[in-house]
Amino acid sequence: MLFYNGSETAVGLWAASYLIAGKGLAVNEAAAYSSLYFIGIIVGRILSGFLSEHLSAKRLIRYGILIGALGLWVLIGSSGMILAGIGLFVLGFGGAPIYPSLVHMTPERFGKKASQSVIGLEMASAYTGSTVIPLLVGLVVGSLGMAVMPVVFLLLFAAMFVSSILMR
Repeated sequence: MLFYNGSETAVGLWAASYLIAGKGLAVNEAAAYSSLYFIGIIVGRILSGFLSEHLSAKRLIRYGILIGALGLWVLIGSSGMILAGIGLFVLGFGGAPIYPSLVHMTPERFGKKASQSVIGLEMASAYTGSTVIPLLVGLVVGSLGMAVMPVVFLLLFAAMFVSSILMR
C-alpha cells in the first residue's frame, strides 16, 4: 500500500513536470498527456473488476505491477508526446488493480475478525505513502535531474513486486 499509493500520487503530481522538463512538451500538452495516466487508472479499474472473476487478487497485483513497469519503459524510451502519453496510460492501467486487490485480499490473509483493524493499518500506510513518496521523489529529482524520475518510479515498482512476492 505504501509503495503503490506513494507512486500513484507521485506520478499524478510529477508527470506533467517530467513531460515539460524531460520531454520538452509545452505546458498545455503536458497537462493533457499527463491526464492519460488517470484515464488508464479508470479503464484499468473497470477491466480489473471483470477480470477478478477469472484471476486471483495476487495475480492481478503482479500482472498490474508488470504492466505498469512496461508503461514506465515506454515512457523512458519515448521521444515524442504520443508514446509518452501511451506510456502514462499503460502505467495507470497497470497500477489500477493493485489497491483494490490488496484491500480485497485482507480478510483472506488476516482473517475476517482482524480484517477491519488491518484495513485501517493499510489505509494509514497508503496515506503515509501518498504523503512521503512524492516528497522523496521531488528531493531525488531535484538533486539528480528530471531524467531520473521514471527510474525512481521503476524502483518503486520493483519494491512493489518484491513486496507482492513476499506477501503471505
